Amino acid sequence: MTKHDIAQQIVEIQEILEIARDNVIEERRADAKVILQRAIAEIKKINWQITPINQI
Repeated sequence: MTKHDIAQQIVEIQEILEIARDNVIEERRADAKVILQRAIAEIKKINWQITPINQI
């Protein structure tokens, strides 16, 4: 995984968070919760990919 790949994934997470924010503003909290859970999963995936093995 390159730095560019990680940066692109972070941009995608930002877009997911914006969608979740819009759902909260529009009172669609259940949809926002599902979207936030997806963002959390993506963040964990990135964290797992960039964490050196000796730090686990």
